[in-house]
Amino acid sequence: MARGFVDGARLMRSSFELVRRDLALLWFPVISACCLVLIAGFWIFEGAWLYAVNSAWFFYVPLVAIGLYSLFFVGIFFNVAPKALLRFILLCGFALTAAAGVVRQVFAVELYRISTG
Repeated sequence: MARGFVDGARLMRSSFELVRRDLALLWFPVISACCLVLIAGFWIFEGAWLYAVNSAWFFYVPLVAIGLYSLFFVGIFFNVAPKALLRFILLCGFALTAAAGVVRQVFAVELYRISTG
């Protein structure tokens, strides 16, 4: 059990150092929290409007269901998006490296062909 606490403290320390070196990493959680607050506020406003017009109780059921679904969707999106973005960047890097290798080989073959006449 003590090993788990030590590993957790080490991970927390390294995470703190990473964020301290690159403060731009803090923007993604801030934007995520703002989006969640904005969506929650929108659905709370819709619920308050339904209450203000004295609507029937069964109109609240789809309102709550759609509101919770959208909050879960945004939460999951902001959990998965950094990983997907990193994979996309790595994939672009690999594709550019492969394309540069092909261009280099074509250039070498053409240079050899021109030089040998």
